[in-house]
Amino acid sequence: VVWQLQHGLPMLEFMRNAAEVKMVPKSPFRFAAEQLLMMNPLAVPLWLSGLVYYFVPSAGGRHHLLGWIWITTFLLLAAGGSARANYLGPAYTVLLPAGGVAFERIARRRSWRWLPATAAVLLTVGGIATVPMAIPLLPPARYVHYERALGLSPPVEQHGEVGPLPLHLALRFGWSELMEAVEAAHATLSSAPGSATPARSTSSDARRGCLSPSAVTTTIGSGDRRASPVKS
Repeated sequence: VVWQLQHGLPMLEFMRNAAEVKMVPKSPFRFAAEQLLMMNPLAVPLWLSGLVYYFVPSAGGRHHLLGWIWITTFLLLAAGGSARANYLGPAYTVLLPAGGVAFERIARRRSWRWLPATAAVLLTVGGIATVPMAIPLLPPARYVHYERALGLSPPVEQHGEVGPLPLHLALRFGWSELMEAVEAAHATLSSAPGSATPARSTSSDARRGCLSPSAVTTTIGSGDRRASPVKS
């Protein structure tokens, strides 16, 4: 926070530019609907029960502040108009344990011994079914068929997203080609003093995977060959 204040709050500028240029605008209702998919539709009763649990005086009422943390975070992100669905993900860590406690209390009070085991099985099955949508377990072609068979697809989160893969999987491709393009641009530089420093920095950034594949260009002027700035 101190560093941000000393440098004019650059994070606010970054967030403003992202909202205006990159992120897809969305209504609060759409943001709320995306939570159902992001957290696994079968887990909705669990985390909703956890939220209610915090506001029942005879149950988790003394920990109601945790419930307000989730509500406040949700409202701020929904009101922003462009927040990605996964931004709220960390806030669910306060709801899921409370939901488990609520399920156990309901099962004990109503003698529903089947409830905890059934919930565990459904969550496990739902989690296994949606794992390929979160981490790269399937080849791209098989992923596309799997997504269609499942009838679920991640939301479009930013402008310019094209192709069948969601952004978090698509960004895993192209880094080797990007590094080769940057190094090819580096090879075109003259040996004049001061011309090699930017290229070395750019190539190093490419090896760390910090560049956008669409942002690498080479500008060749009359008698002056150099790589244009690379933006992430």
